[in-house]
Amino acid sequence: MTRAALLKCLVTATLSLLFAPVAAQGGSNALDQFLKESGNSFVLVNARLIDGTGAPARENETLVIEGGRITGVGNGSPIPDGAKRIDLAGHTVLPGLVMMHEHINYFSGVAVWDSMPVSVPKLLLAAGVTTARTAGAEAPQNDLNLKRRIDTGRAPGPRLFVTGAYLNGPSGGFLGDNVVETPEQAKAITAFWGSRGATSMKVYSAISPAALQGAVEEANHRGMHVAGHLGEISCSEAANVGIHTIEHGLGSCVKDFGIAPDAIGSFRYDPASSTAKALISLLVAKGVTIVATPAATEPFRRSEEELAMLSADQRQRFEDLVATRPPWLPSETDQASWNLAHREFEKHFVESGGRLLIGGDASDWGMVPGYANHQSMIALVRAGFTPLQVIRIATSDAASFLGASDQFGTIAAGKVADLLIVKGAPDRNMEDIRSVAYVFKDGRAFDPLKLRAAAKGLLGQH
Repeated sequence: MTRAALLKCLVTATLSLLFAPVAAQGGSNALDQFLKESGNSFVLVNARLIDGTGAPARENETLVIEGGRITGVGNGSPIPDGAKRIDLAGHTVLPGLVMMHEHINYFSGVAVWDSMPVSVPKLLLAAGVTTARTAGAEAPQNDLNLKRRIDTGRAPGPRLFVTGAYLNGPSGGFLGDNVVETPEQAKAITAFWGSRGATSMKVYSAISPAALQGAVEEANHRGMHVAGHLGEISCSEAANVGIHTIEHGLGSCVKDFGIAPDAIGSFRYDPASSTAKALISLLVAKGVTIVATPAATEPFRRSEEELAMLSADQRQRFEDLVATRPPWLPSETDQASWNLAHREFEKHFVESGGRLLIGGDASDWGMVPGYANHQSMIALVRAGFTPLQVIRIATSDAASFLGASDQFGTIAAGKVADLLIVKGAPDRNMEDIRSVAYVFKDGRAFDPLKLRAAAKGLLGQH
């Protein structure tokens, strides 16, 4: 067999494995197997309603959904003939979650993150994540192709805002990074991915201020934005260059505070310090948004349900990591201390007028998409944010940043019918966010149990 023929066979086999269920059903029917209720006309009754604006919950509300849109909110709303009635007594309806740091890939263990177009979108949607901004990829075209499949109803998953290739400096340490040394190089790569459909770019820790400025200038020209996982460049430098979002919060600002990697456990964030006050003032003045990833800084504790989503080799890798605790990992005590410092930084930023958004960043360490998003919301409440604040951060605030608040992010007549329905009252107990009963995306009623069952054991493999 020739090399070309062998390659064709491998590609064909891989595609048939990854997308066999979709190919077998075809078109919009590809989604039917994941639905809890068929049809696209519904009336939801007896629901507690949290609209995503930060307003208190309203009791015993009625929502009407038709043709993918919310057509009525309130008990006097006209109900179309044939609408399917769903009684939501004991449940709360929220806007679908809009998460801002999601990866459609998973770490292979050899400095490469492999694309996971089968498991990750299902796991995100099962958690009520109906819109997600990806946070970079080594092969962004995979994410763009997945977006196309989701948009055309050929695969289940959240509405994707895709981030293009990683941009890093010469000392960057990942195999898939695009090394850029000049503004022109950064502009060219940003322009390429913008032309392909990416709405943002991701710069990594070793990016130079000059290269970052090139990416920012091209992104501004194209209506894109630039996200930064920083380190060698400080948050102050990035803010002055015009970066749009700083990912991971305090973890990206180690240079500003002079934090050495081996000293994170001893670091205490002091909002009254001159360094903290100057940095926060600058970030707010420059309009920089912080994207927190709380689940990524918490101690490595995973439920059995989460671990069941991992492929066998990824589960073993995580269990070995926890059991051996290699010397390059911080101790659990240091990790908890570092986690606390992140939350204090985020609270100071918000109290000073900054815009905070959140994401799951579930691409390694046994973390699981969807579950990590819920954990991030719970972590912010645990840190002192109110549940209604956190729900607004995860819905309407994120939609506003993406320039789509007229379409989703709140519950109102005319908006896209993206809804998360949970048993309980997350505005009273944020742990209830985990108890997902229905997820409506574009007016279709997905079953979280079916989505998770289809992803079980695949994360890290497909």
